[in-house]
Amino acid sequence: MTSEPNDKSSAARKLLWTAVVIVAAVVLVLVPVMLWLAWASRNTQFVLESQSLSIRGSMYGRAISWEHLQIDRAVLVDLETSEALTPTVRTNGAHVPGYSEGWFRLADGQTALLFVTETDRVVYVPTTQGYSLLISPVRPAIFLESLRVGAAAPQTFAIIPSRSAPGIFILIGVAVLVLGGGPVVALLWQAGQQRRLVPEPVGPGVIYADRLVEISDTGIRFHVYYFPSGAKDVPFEKVASITPFPLTWKTGKWRIWGSGDLRTWWPADWGRPDRDVAYLLVRRNTWSRIAFTVEEPAKVE
Repeated sequence: MTSEPNDKSSAARKLLWTAVVIVAAVVLVLVPVMLWLAWASRNTQFVLESQSLSIRGSMYGRAISWEHLQIDRAVLVDLETSEALTPTVRTNGAHVPGYSEGWFRLADGQTALLFVTETDRVVYVPTTQGYSLLISPVRPAIFLESLRVGAAAPQTFAIIPSRSAPGIFILIGVAVLVLGGGPVVALLWQAGQQRRLVPEPVGPGVIYADRLVEISDTGIRFHVYYFPSGAKDVPFEKVASITPFPLTWKTGKWRIWGSGDLRTWWPADWGRPDRDVAYLLVRRNTWSRIAFTVEEPAKVE
């Protein structure tokens, strides 16, 4: 088995640039969003005007006309004690310690648009547009009274500033980047590992070896079985059968790694879409199975 060094170097460069592009894209999107949330948690404004309630300084800001506000049902609430109005599911928004912004589903099933920093000082305002507002204006009681009376002249109420320091938003962004980017980096690293040069089978009892498996006279080793890294050895004494089968899109050609039915596990193979044969390994006294591919089926069989 041989592989061209130039092909290896080219593949490694492609993987490196792919990783760089992915990380850069996440950073370019995530950092501005977290900075914006940090700013909005202190600078969002609720403006009562003659014809509308305007929410400014937020990416979810909007103007809601008076005719769409159900002012007679507006109340002050404490979300810590009002179980029905507790946000339960974030559908399109952001929730970080000290600030919730965007669209949420409430415990009673309502859709709500939130701008909340202090959960014990929230103004609840239903609308006729299929959603309710939950907002945290400074002097909430005065805001509610002004809402009920109407605004002859514009009145501006700032949001109650979030207690979370701006740095918390950045730390959360970094944590999301690390936790979300970790699996991506792991996958790219494993893909690169599978493009490395592999020598001819060496070692006592080794019959066949490639980037995916090593077959000896005692069993099979799957080089990248566990996620994100880790080999698995299966002794032949535990194998009930190994059966080849045609590899199609229905039988797993695009299953790079993992399981689709919670019973059959596929070790990693980034070249699997280009292969035509796979093998199903059934172990004795074990419900789970292993489906795998090799680089040279003729030699393996």
